[in-house]
Amino acid sequence: MHPLLSSVWPAAVACGALARAPQGEPPREQRSAQEHTLDQRPEHELTLDERIDALPPIGCHHHRDPASGKWSDDPIAAGMRPYVEARALSDEQWRRALVKSGAIRWPKRWVEGAPLLLSLRIPSWIPAANLTVTPRVAELDYAFDSNGIPVCGMFDPEAGPSFWWQGGKELGLVPAGTRAIACDVSIEKSNIAFSRRKTGDGRLWLGTLELDVEWVKSVDDIVVPVSGPEFDAVVRRALKLTIVETSVPDPASSDEYIEALAAEVELRVDEHGPLALLETSVALEFVLLRDGQEVGLARAVPIALADLRHPAHPGRPAPRGFVVRESVDALPLDTSRDPERYGHWAVRVRGDGIGALALWDAKRYWKGELTLPLADALAAYERERSRR
Repeated sequence: MHPLLSSVWPAAVACGALARAPQGEPPREQRSAQEHTLDQRPEHELTLDERIDALPPIGCHHHRDPASGKWSDDPIAAGMRPYVEARALSDEQWRRALVKSGAIRWPKRWVEGAPLLLSLRIPSWIPAANLTVTPRVAELDYAFDSNGIPVCGMFDPEAGPSFWWQGGKELGLVPAGTRAIACDVSIEKSNIAFSRRKTGDGRLWLGTLELDVEWVKSVDDIVVPVSGPEFDAVVRRALKLTIVETSVPDPASSDEYIEALAAEVELRVDEHGPLALLETSVALEFVLLRDGQEVGLARAVPIALADLRHPAHPGRPAPRGFVVRESVDALPLDTSRDPERYGHWAVRVRGDGIGALALWDAKRYWKGELTLPLADALAAYERERSRR
């Protein structure tokens, strides 16, 4: 089993293309041509099925004009709301709309022995609602999302120890031999985020969805691993290493915290470079080393820039690239004040295959390892601290 990552990620939006077409849909090129044709027709002339086929990806339903600062709704998505409120969608139309738009996503190929990932993001054309997906497999947890009120994260406190992973949740380990997972899907109106209370006639849809999954032995069967001296050097040059202040539990007290230092590692990839990493997913495991001994551990998955920089629409594609950032602690607070201690500290950075799949359209991932001395970062932190 892959260890649970500890980070809770923001409730992001995704304007990029979906990683794989759901079963039964035409190829991407054919879909693009169909959607282009639909875009040329007046919005009010579209049938419900045509509107579903033309839905924009999740997160692209409303856009902010960078000049005026005003927000506007995508007309196709906005036109879906009356159908939703009128409960006019059939079961098949609901399934197609949720999967095609990316409101519900899951990996069609996944690694045996790794918790299955499911992503839920309620689109704006389902206003003020709770979305719950409950597998009919006893070993698996449910997944939940709400847009009842604005929230700063996607963590559901009722959901137990599993975590939200860039809009996704680890459901648990799927029993061996399972190729299709039947799920109950519930969409209910609510003005209270994270509420799972039944609302009677507020139910918009109650249906089923089957998650088909092909199981493979290794991450390398899903995405191509890349590494080697030259590629590792590209990753090394792209990594930004800094020392930040933090607080950690006091080992002498069960409820007190003490100030300390942490090593923060950031990797940002965009259209300006490094171009060698633009088509490569990088998830990282960080190990803090003191005299070669492991004293701290952290993991981070990539967040697509499309999730962080919402582009103007229409006519502008989502930005390419991603960012990975996390800190690992702890160094004693006074470490930076003694240059003779700098050489004792380093961070080992290792590519994490499972984490790399957080980018749904990943084709390859970095599988290398680097050890980064902290001497320069500690010296830079001390110079900044002394100027305060």
